[in-house]
Amino acid sequence: MTDTRLPEAWLTDPVIDALSSDALRIHFLGLMWSNANGTDGLIPDRALRYLHPDSRRQDCLDELIAARLWQTQSNGHGIVDFLRYQTSAAEMEEKRKINRERQRLFRQRQRNDLRLQLDEQRRKLAGSSPPDVTGDVTHDVGHYVGQEQEQEQANNEEVPLTDHARAREDADLSLDDEAEWGNPLAYDELTADERAGL
Repeated sequence: MTDTRLPEAWLTDPVIDALSSDALRIHFLGLMWSNANGTDGLIPDRALRYLHPDSRRQDCLDELIAARLWQTQSNGHGIVDFLRYQTSAAEMEEKRKINRERQRLFRQRQRNDLRLQLDEQRRKLAGSSPPDVTGDVTHDVGHYVGQEQEQEQANNEEVPLTDHARAREDADLSLDDEAEWGNPLAYDELTADERAGL
């Protein structure tokens, strides 16, 4: 992609300032079209339709020619002093060539660096012994066995009974009898005499 330069000197240039809006539009778009197509300021007649919505505007072309910004040529129109502010097509092609070569060298360096890293990893792997898998497995199994022993010990421990559970165990209540108790916490609210009567 090419860029078109619009010099700041044109802001106060009386020739540019005197142009109509349509003529100025055609001039600017003509600069862009020529840069994009590498014609060094040449605008073929067939390209004029891209520079204004009304296609070819002869009145605007006459205005640009009278202002000595454009000139008539055998194969179209030429922008006067195009190369004063714009980059020539030959220079642009040389820049592209340099950029392509720079990109090629950059990719080649990346590939070489990747190969060196892979070779270094292969050397490290070839010179090292395999990891001690058995030690890790033994450690994991021992830890698992220890967990089973702790669980078994916890299951064998005697869990202290709540007052309600102890009273139910002492009275040897069936499930039907237990249903008559209602809320299990109600036992804790009984007085000492009421508990003695159970």
